[in-house]
Amino acid sequence: MRTDFTEAFTTAAAREATDRDDVRRRLLLCLYGLGTNAGLKRLAAGEHGYSYKELLHTRRRYSCGFALADKGHDLRLIQDYLGHRDPRHTVHYTRTAGRRFEGLWR
Repeated sequence: MRTDFTEAFTTAAAREATDRDDVRRRLLLCLYGLGTNAGLKRLAAGEHGYSYKELLHTRRRYSCGFALADKGHDLRLIQDYLGHRDPRHTVHYTRTAGRRFEGLWR
């Protein structure tokens, strides 16, 4: 069954240098590694052809920014963590964190 749920994971960059199918495979490996507590290092030892550095890059680029924004971390902190030079790329992650503002005016 193909649900294309990986389409919800986007990068803040203006373009993607990595092939989208490659990104999907890496995302699935990262999600599996994190969800099962196997870890990215253990998964990198597999026969899929992706290194630990590639998996770590994918995890940071596609999932951590949203999680940090949802927890209310400062935009500059997220920018430094992800290695963005331009804060306009980092702002992409804060757009999805609208529930942080629920109850703000109460």
